[in-house]
Amino acid sequence: MRKIAQNAFRSGGLTKLSLLGVPEQVMIPVKYCLERGIFEKYGLDVSYTNVPEGTGAMLQKLNSNEHDVAITVTDGFIVGRASGLDVQLIGTYVDSPLTWAVIADPKSPLNSISDFINLCRQGKY
Repeated sequence: MRKIAQNAFRSGGLTKLSLLGVPEQVMIPVKYCLERGIFEKYGLDVSYTNVPEGTGAMLQKLNSNEHDVAITVTDGFIVGRASGLDVQLIGTYVDSPLTWAVIADPKSPLNSISDFINLCRQGKY
C-alpha cells in the first residue's frame, strides 16, 4: 500500500493523492471537483482512475501499493478484508441501500472519514 504520509509529496504546494472509483454516477462529485480545480483549491493534486472491473479490482490495486484511496461498495470491502487483503474502512461515502465505503491502508494516517475530510480540506495529514 502506498503510504500517503511517506510517499505523498508536494508539487507546487499540493499534496498528491491517488483515488480509485468506478465509472458510475456515484463519482460525479469527484469528477466535478477534478474538472473545476476544486481539489487544488484545498491543496490536493488528485489523480483519479476509473476501474470498471469494480470493487475487487480496486482493492487489489490498493493492496499492491498502486493507489492511496478507493471509493467502493462496502460488501466488496468486507469480502476482500475477509480474504486477507490489507485494507481498512475509514468511512462512508454514500449512505443508501447500497452503501459505498472509503477504504485505506491500515498503516496510513487515515483512520476515519474525518481524517480524510481534513486531508481534503487542508491538504495536510
